[in-house]
Amino acid sequence: MLVLYRLLRPEEEENFMTDGLSAKDINSTVSVNDHVTNGSRGPPSKYISCSKSEEAIMDFASKSITQPQTIVKIQIDPDDPSIEIIDLTDRWTLDKHVYVESGRNFARKFDEVLIKGHIPPECISVLPIEDLF
Repeated sequence: MLVLYRLLRPEEEENFMTDGLSAKDINSTVSVNDHVTNGSRGPPSKYISCSKSEEAIMDFASKSITQPQTIVKIQIDPDDPSIEIIDLTDRWTLDKHVYVESGRNFARKFDEVLIKGHIPPECISVLPIEDLF
């Protein structure tokens, strides 16, 4: 089982436990490089950014102005063919997909892993508040 973490966007807060999490635009042609380099300031993409590290997502949350802050834990079977995972913590994968240095730095700093399209609700749980401090 692959364990990931995500700081939810405000619009994800209401229905993530029933609907799961979906990329902003599943038909987007935005590249992995552009998604990682531009983050939420870029055009909508088909990727959902997650972190492989609880410490990294806490660091990311501490820099965010988003309120309220809900961090979820995502448990995904990496062998599930219906879920496409792009693990940017793997150097070869990072080299293949992200070539802009600022994007590479961001991906490394936050142990970024991308999920393409959708994360089913049964994979998601809220990180307990005591784990946040």
